[in-house]
Amino acid sequence: MDASLSAFPYVNGGLFADENIEIPQLNEDIYNLLLHNASESFDWSEISPTIFGAVFESTLNPETRRSGGMHYTSIENIHKVIDPLFLDDLEKEFEEIQTVSVTKTKLSKLDAFQKKIAELKFLDPACGSGNFLTETYISLHRLENRIIQAKVDAGKKVVSGQITLGDVEGDFDPIQISIRQFYGIEVNDFAVTVAKTALWIAESQMMKETEDVIHMSLNFLPLKSYANIVEGNALRMDWEDVVAKNKLDYIMGNPPFVGARMMSKEQKEDLLLVFGSKWKNAGNLDYVSCWYKKSADFMVGTKICSALVSTNSVCQGETVANLWKPLFEMGVHIDFAHRTFRWDSEAKIKAHVHCVIVGFSITDNNQPKRLYALDRMHIVDNINAYLIEAPDIFIENRKKTISSVSNVVFGSMPNDGGILSDYSFENKEEIVKKYPLARSMFKPFIGAKEHLYKASITKRNHGRKCNHCNCSWLAGINQRVRGRYACPKCKKTNSKNVNNLD
Repeated sequence: MDASLSAFPYVNGGLFADENIEIPQLNEDIYNLLLHNASESFDWSEISPTIFGAVFESTLNPETRRSGGMHYTSIENIHKVIDPLFLDDLEKEFEEIQTVSVTKTKLSKLDAFQKKIAELKFLDPACGSGNFLTETYISLHRLENRIIQAKVDAGKKVVSGQITLGDVEGDFDPIQISIRQFYGIEVNDFAVTVAKTALWIAESQMMKETEDVIHMSLNFLPLKSYANIVEGNALRMDWEDVVAKNKLDYIMGNPPFVGARMMSKEQKEDLLLVFGSKWKNAGNLDYVSCWYKKSADFMVGTKICSALVSTNSVCQGETVANLWKPLFEMGVHIDFAHRTFRWDSEAKIKAHVHCVIVGFSITDNNQPKRLYALDRMHIVDNINAYLIEAPDIFIENRKKTISSVSNVVFGSMPNDGGILSDYSFENKEEIVKKYPLARSMFKPFIGAKEHLYKASITKRNHGRKCNHCNCSWLAGINQRVRGRYACPKCKKTNSKNVNNLD
């Protein structure tokens, strides 16, 4: 090694240890970009490490993101998970310690509390670029910095005009929080690298904040190689190969959002592997349900608490009975929940999905149950699987009607891929002109929106009026009528200038 380079600590932590990675050729432009624009002329100290999640998301094309169910997370939404899961309780415990008036007792409690948070272990079994793990680490380290500051304030004394860290028995260890406490599983190899890098950056930034508290310099380099972020399919792995269940405290994250009818062949195989052949109606569950089942299995016999983000479909309709009834029979209960809200990412092209957050455990606890709706928290006696304050009931599907009407075999979901449901009036007329007998084969596609609107016509006098028989008929909602429409009553064709009912 060049003598001038040997003076620098080895910094990459094994990030580039794979010799098979192809390193792009560096030209003068890239050299200047890295050395000057991204280094000399830019201050990285104020950049949130969670921004890497947004950067990573922005590199994915929409189809890749959709098929993988990838939705990366804002800091605000991360805290909707981690605050009620553990951080609120830790903050409350710290504030209670702060009220202790006896210095020696207070220092002892601060020591014990710091050790407690340094022993907590967290798992994100679908960690992506590590936003959940990174923000959790930052939050815990900032809490630790407050503990250190409280120790300094409680034990400091002035000796010859200098402030010293005193009245603390034994060696003073300023930092006990470590990124070793954080475990992740991710199927995308690039995302694994991003997650490790984000944690290192967070560690560096938090160490700087600690230095400002204790007025001491701390050594960040050389980086150490940690294997806590593991590449692999979490649904086909034994999570104990990543972290022992008896040492784990919390499971958290936002697993992939892929609907039951949108899964790939491999994802469907994952689902059937997780639930097994005996699980009733497993094939109708969304992909994200797998993480609820895997988490529940992992939690049996432990005090692990979990909180997962998922599409609100897991707490609606027949999914509730299919997924949650067996989980409740295992001993699972819901400790807190956020009812439906819009989940936004920090990426430039945002993917808006309507989500819920469900915090659950198996171990008995006497903590009050918290139900969040419209960012307001309510203390409730019970939260059922529909995320309402009510007893644990399950509405299961049935094949036979309770009255003398025809059975509904299938609803009006347009799952034909557009082959049948995307015909325009012009398409229809073109086909009918060529094949007159086909006219009877074309039927209007009517779903819930159309039925609701039809009902509203009589209430609000909205809709369209036939130019021939003057009857009211459905042709769209506050939209310009395009093309020509046949009146369902008189069967005569109306031009595009159909009269509005206003």
